[in-house]
Amino acid sequence: MIDEQTVNQKSRRIRSPAYPFISLEKALERAKKIMEIEGRNVAPLSSVLTAWGYGEKSSNGRQTIAALRQFGLMEYEKGNSNGVYLTRHAWNILKDLRPDSAEKKELIQVSAKEPKIHRELWEKYGAELPSDNTILTYLIKDKMFNDSSAKGLLNVYKATISFAGLDQTDILPSDVSHRSDEISPSGKEEEEEKDAPKEPDDKVDLLTPHQEETGSIKMERLIDDEGREIIFQFSGNPLSAYHYLKDYLEFKIKRMEKKEPE
Repeated sequence: MIDEQTVNQKSRRIRSPAYPFISLEKALERAKKIMEIEGRNVAPLSSVLTAWGYGEKSSNGRQTIAALRQFGLMEYEKGNSNGVYLTRHAWNILKDLRPDSAEKKELIQVSAKEPKIHRELWEKYGAELPSDNTILTYLIKDKMFNDSSAKGLLNVYKATISFAGLDQTDILPSDVSHRSDEISPSGKEEEEEKDAPKEPDDKVDLLTPHQEETGSIKMERLIDDEGREIIFQFSGNPLSAYHYLKDYLEFKIKRMEKKEPE
């Protein structure tokens, strides 16, 4: 006979919040494997799991798929929970073979902070992490992780920010999710809709930044003379953020000018 106290204890067990099962570096290795085998096509879950060496009912295999989705590298086909494909974001990373690509580094950093709990840890601690015990205490007491999951998350998080180079900078890429920026199941990139220029907001002067602040995240919004809205979000030292943006824009402008036909 089952003891009533045991039943009550089991009913009180709290499942830890979701977090990536593997680090971003390993997730990209798994994504590369699928890219080589399946290309841009939608693949059955069974084929994906087999490619990774897992059985169809493997919990580790399912957790790996979940991790790739959390990093914005893989998604389910719409209306089909048995078919998955790599996102355009994943392809942009994997197809960039340049060793010193600033664009690839930024995309990797975006993926690193894509999981919700990664974003929360980054905003709380930044590049300089405290002791493991301090982080574990926060995860267990404040975020309701169990001991085992907290340790697993900490290992994955530290490996991920190190791989992405986020432990060497205080500037985090803009808070933009790439999960909707996908490759269509047919294998062709979806055409982007060309929106008509937005009418300028009467409450915002043209080319005059409108600054807002939410917690540790600061945001500046401006409208150019064609009515297009530009949003700049950053955390940390504003001067460092402006210098980073200046260098990045100069880099992008030079690349675009080189591609312009003479």
